[in-house]
Amino acid sequence: MLEVIRRNAQSWGVKLLFGIIVLVFVFWGVGSFTDSNSNVVAYVNETPITLDEYRQHYEQRLEQVRRQMPEADEETLRQMGFRRQVLNELVDEKLLRQKASEYGLRVPDAEVQQAIAEIPAFRDQNGRFDREIYKKLILSQGMTPAQFEAGYRSSILMQTMTDYLVTPAVVTDEEAREIFRYAREEARADYVLFPPGEYMESVKVEEKDVQAAYEEQRERFTVPAQAEIAYLEFTPEALADPADVTEEEARRAYENNPDAYTRQARVKARHILLRAPDDASGEKAEQAEARLEEIAARIDSAEEFAAAAKEYSEGPSAPSGGDLGWFPRGSMVESFEKAAFDAEPGSLVGPVRTQFGYHLIWVEDRQEAGVLPFEEAELDVRQNVARDKAAGKVTDLLDEAIARVAAGESLEQVAETLGIGLRHAGPFPQNQGPSRPSLSQEAVQRLSTLTPGDTLDEPLSIEGGYTLVQLTSQTPSKVRPLEEVRETIVTELKRKEAMVLAEEEAASVAAALHDPQKRERAMERIQDRIKTTEAFTRQGFIPGLGMNERFAAAVFVAEEGDWLDEPYLSERGAFIARLSERTPPTDAEWAEAKQSFIQQLKQSKRQQLYQGFMSELRGEATIEIANKRVLGE
Repeated sequence: MLEVIRRNAQSWGVKLLFGIIVLVFVFWGVGSFTDSNSNVVAYVNETPITLDEYRQHYEQRLEQVRRQMPEADEETLRQMGFRRQVLNELVDEKLLRQKASEYGLRVPDAEVQQAIAEIPAFRDQNGRFDREIYKKLILSQGMTPAQFEAGYRSSILMQTMTDYLVTPAVVTDEEAREIFRYAREEARADYVLFPPGEYMESVKVEEKDVQAAYEEQRERFTVPAQAEIAYLEFTPEALADPADVTEEEARRAYENNPDAYTRQARVKARHILLRAPDDASGEKAEQAEARLEEIAARIDSAEEFAAAAKEYSEGPSAPSGGDLGWFPRGSMVESFEKAAFDAEPGSLVGPVRTQFGYHLIWVEDRQEAGVLPFEEAELDVRQNVARDKAAGKVTDLLDEAIARVAAGESLEQVAETLGIGLRHAGPFPQNQGPSRPSLSQEAVQRLSTLTPGDTLDEPLSIEGGYTLVQLTSQTPSKVRPLEEVRETIVTELKRKEAMVLAEEEAASVAAALHDPQKRERAMERIQDRIKTTEAFTRQGFIPGLGMNERFAAAVFVAEEGDWLDEPYLSERGAFIARLSERTPPTDAEWAEAKQSFIQQLKQSKRQQLYQGFMSELRGEATIEIANKRVLGE
């Protein structure tokens, strides 16, 4: 191994290997980077959390994060405070262990053995626990059976302790029903909107106000430094050239991997939707169905169907004539999918009921499942083979490119010599980097140190490989002159003042509606402007008006028909409102949601009890950080 490293000491692969080793040393505090206490990260009531414990837990949690957020990089983890989160979890575990010991809780050997024996992965073909399978699997994960059993014992103890702590979390049916009613109750409100646009013409903006606003918002009008780059990509995708793949190679790859070129059964169709959700009244549903039957009677061709879809459909595909394109099984609602797949091409189906409403379906074409003919799959086959062939060239081409750049060649010369396309990106904000290639924040920072014409002497990591980057141009940051942004500032100032006028008029009308002598006249003034919202909940999103929790709270305690005392603001303007109706959830809705809702409440209570107990334990504990370097602090 050492001889291999010596022979390839100048290759980028070995440089990368040593870079990783150095990063590991710096991160984990190995050797001369640490003090004598570096093997301990923290103490919890004098009980140490060792570096090995921290590292193992860090790696487990990192794997979980990467599964949920594949794009997460080191900067993302830093912003999350990920290292501190890992430590906090270990601190909680130590505190729970100590409290479990204080309570006299322990896990007998027999319980650990029984729990492990029930893990399916350790069973043979007959479903019986197999010790040899168990040993092999555990050893393959880099652990001994003793280590695994100790960890499993700890998990059982932690779960037992947690269950003990949250036992008091009880939710009665009555309590859950009341919370469900409160959470799911809906309201509608009548409202009158006073849009600022109605007052814009009466607003005058003085030059001194424009100047003041410009000076106050100079940062907003600052254009960040811009950059442009040229770059070479060293990835199998970028280096793949389908023209280098012979027909013989393509056919061999096609024949050796038929599963990769298998097509699911699929249908090409259009549809017309008239909305009638599941909770729609029977009358509304019947009207939608009858209307679709009338439309269907006038359709004899795909062209007529597309025209009807544009005119009548209430679905998002209406502008394109109801076109849904090709879709396989499993991609549509079951009743819709069955109707489409059961129909012959060129036929009209429906009305078909789904939870969205009623549909008419025109089936244009259908393809059965099977392996694509080579002629149809050829382009994909060639691309896949070319990508596989290119994967073996990435390291060699990268090493040669680095050597040529180090010898003074430009990226353009390197691209021409190696037969690689030179790509360009920009202009883009220099502090953000280009959208392609996607670079880490650290790489963006390195780019900012270059001057135009400079090429980074080391490659940057990108998805699937590496890139060599040259800064080709750079524009310093600047504040846009006032004349460029004057219109924007004037419009905003006028709108701001217009909103004040709108709110004042809304307040005046609201006051008149509460004055017996002025109420009738005020109602005459606004009668034709009253609109009613769609139903909304206490969460505060009001259809047509936007988010307004304060307004929602006022509506739900108002008397039906009474105008609220004050106006409210939305993005659309000021408005006054009154409660139109308040509708509690039905018994049927409660019956359907009861089981899961009670479970959610119980889980929430359990979490609150657990968090409260842990906060108390932390408050009483002595926690000392012994190695802040591990935490990046």
